[in-house]
Amino acid sequence: MALSKDHMAFYVLVPRGANQQAEPDRVDVVDSAALRVRASYRLDRAITHRSLALGPRTGRIFLFGNRPEQGGQNLLVTVIDPASGRRLGGWIARPANGRTWLPHQGSSPSTSAVYW
Repeated sequence: MALSKDHMAFYVLVPRGANQQAEPDRVDVVDSAALRVRASYRLDRAITHRSLALGPRTGRIFLFGNRPEQGGQNLLVTVIDPASGRRLGGWIARPANGRTWLPHQGSSPSTSAVYW
């Protein structure tokens, strides 16, 4: 969970749960005053998202997750627009190379930290 730059909303990562066939992971935008969900952004079903952070300057949402690849799981970063939920970009932070990378916590590139 992260608080928006203007403190008017919370961004909450909602995992799909144990049923992998259920709805994909999503980010809910919660109004911080009314405590109601304003918007909900569905995420890529192929990625299991595990953490989120906000860019300190841009306010963009950085999502950290993993996706199965042959011989392991890549560690991925996805960037979405906080106003629309539109995907702005993404990259492989750690290629599988026979390993399974499971992110525990991440932060925006300005701090250059992903913890696994």
